Amino acid sequence: MILGSDPTQLPAVLAPQATPAAVAVPAAAARRMALLLVNYEYPPVGGGAAVASRSLARALQAQGHSVTVLTASNGDEPATRVEDGVTVHRVRCLRRNVHDMGLPGALIFVLMAALRLPRIVRGTPFDCALFYFVVPTGLLAPLWSWLTRRPYVVALRGSDVPGYTTDRLLSWLHNLLKPVTARILRRAAHVVANSDGLRELAQRAFARQPVLVIANGVDAAAFRPAPPSVDTTPALRALCVARLIRRKGIDLLIEALADPRCREVVVDVVGTGPELEELRRAGQARGVEARVNFLGHIDNTDLAAVYARADVFVLPSRSESCSMALLEAMSCGLPVIATRIGGTPELVQHGVNGYLVPTDDSGAIAASLDSLSSSPSLRRDMGRASREIVREHHDWQRVADGYTRLFAEARG
Repeated sequence: MILGSDPTQLPAVLAPQATPAAVAVPAAAARRMALLLVNYEYPPVGGGAAVASRSLARALQAQGHSVTVLTASNGDEPATRVEDGVTVHRVRCLRRNVHDMGLPGALIFVLMAALRLPRIVRGTPFDCALFYFVVPTGLLAPLWSWLTRRPYVVALRGSDVPGYTTDRLLSWLHNLLKPVTARILRRAAHVVANSDGLRELAQRAFARQPVLVIANGVDAAAFRPAPPSVDTTPALRALCVARLIRRKGIDLLIEALADPRCREVVVDVVGTGPELEELRRAGQARGVEARVNFLGHIDNTDLAAVYARADVFVLPSRSESCSMALLEAMSCGLPVIATRIGGTPELVQHGVNGYLVPTDDSGAIAASLDSLSSSPSLRRDMGRASREIVREHHDWQRVADGYTRLFAEARG
């Protein structure tokens, strides 16, 4: 069944838009389960999906489930250790940087994880597995099924869905593996997307594939609004937290800074990636390099302080599913400017907690920055609305309730 096609049939599906906790978890689902979460990226490395998988693992463990994670190593972590009650197994592989594994690294992860998986499942009566990304991680699902005869769930994240990105190599890989990935999805007990937009994209790519929606959560206690302060500086401080790749559209934010309406805007950019030097050159070419601060990678545990310094969060992505950084910014009480793409309109209510702008439109970004720059009261009102949306719909325990329901259904 497709989520949202009939909201009255809640016993069979989850509520849309990250509201799984609005429906009580059946008593059968409350029984302690042994769960395996597999993701090729997991903190301290990786992007939003890494943070999401760790947050979900912790939330499930807090509910009393036994949670094991299989992921990649950054090179200096132990092969196995318990982190916040979650047993984490790491296999060695290559990485380009903290945010990017690259195709060779992804292939090596699949091979190394396939060697480790038999040892992990031996003697452990797992109830279900969750594979983050159908490619590359989901390629391990057939081995899991053969070893355990237990069900699995696939969580689609965006870059693993054909049509999500225009990257030629990734598009070629999707086409090459589509028969395999389609079979993996068909054999999954459930397939989950983190936004309605991603669900629709997945159903165009994989015809007749049922897809449910459970949006990302955020730790509202860790990411909270900064105490009120008296700021006498005229500059508006904008923040963007993203991988430095073309898909994130940071070049458009730099272009917007050159607009005369944005003379008093300063931008902090958190993240790493292959576009760094090109973005630096773009800032120099437009004469705004002094107002763009590239802060590099900042660990998720230290990001709250960075959000606290910002006046507005900007995410000018060319494609997006359900941005963790956007949710963190909203939880910190920031107004947001983001492109009307993918799952972002499910988080940003235009004129309420921020502005939605067209893709590839630096002028619209500049106009939105100008509007927020000239009205501190508008920023405060929008920031409060952002915080309320997060608290109402995007708590990790609610997300964990939704996944627990699916695991229990799959287990039978």
